[in-house]
Amino acid sequence: MSELVACFACGHKIHSSADKCPSCGATRGFSWLAFFFGPLYYAGKGSYKKAALLTFLSAIPYVGFLICIYCGFKANKQIDRSRAFNWLAVIPPMVFLVWVVWTFDSKDILKTKNVSSQVTGQTSKPTDPIPKKSGSKKEEPIVSGSNEPTK
Repeated sequence: MSELVACFACGHKIHSSADKCPSCGATRGFSWLAFFFGPLYYAGKGSYKKAALLTFLSAIPYVGFLICIYCGFKANKQIDRSRAFNWLAVIPPMVFLVWVVWTFDSKDILKTKNVSSQVTGQTSKPTDPIPKKSGSKKEEPIVSGSNEPTK
């Protein structure tokens, strides 16, 4: 089934797989907006299912950069650029991405050892002011008036 989309430059209807508009010659190549804003760009242009999938995949470490490259190369071929951008559709994926970044950031903070000692310079365990003597020998009470231990 052939799907016709509007050329982003002149508005002439062209096939969705065409790389060049036969009317004006505009090419459908790399999209810098889709590269930098990947899932948000798809959501704003109305591809909600694809935006949701890309949002979840971009939350995986190191996969997010690959998603940006994919969006940059494929957005102009998959999205009708003549469609108006809907800013309200961008909010849910943006909230999710911010939540993911905050979650990973807070876990990294909790993994560090002695966070309070790095800030205050003290160890996290309180120290005993009187050191305990080791050994099983019982101490005998000192009787006032005599310095010699009792037997």
